[in-house]
Amino acid sequence: MKNVLIILFIIFISSCSNKVELIGDWKINGFIVNEIKSEITPNFSPIFFKTDSLVIYFSQLNRYSVKRDSIFLYELENDKMINKMGIEFVDKNNFNLHYTRYLKNPDNDSIKTIPYESQWTKVN
Repeated sequence: MKNVLIILFIIFISSCSNKVELIGDWKINGFIVNEIKSEITPNFSPIFFKTDSLVIYFSQLNRYSVKRDSIFLYELENDKMINKMGIEFVDKNNFNLHYTRYLKNPDNDSIKTIPYESQWTKVN
């Protein structure tokens, strides 16, 4: 009986995990700047996620890792982190990337933060 409960617990835990398969080609389908949906979707190059933790992001080959709600991009040569973004899995064919742009005002050295969200769809 104890073994049955352990097996049921493992099945329950594994079914609750929110693993989405990133491997494949993705194209942008929406862009939000400062919580306002852009009427024109930028013509970003597609993102290509490969099986060996490699990604082609903005025409650059990098290594990536996903931890909880974040995705990290690393240079291949020296493993230096070059980008960190929030990732939100909408469903198995859609995800959103969240990142912030910092603009410095040259007149008073203040910094304005602008939140960005790009919405991506899997290419079949």
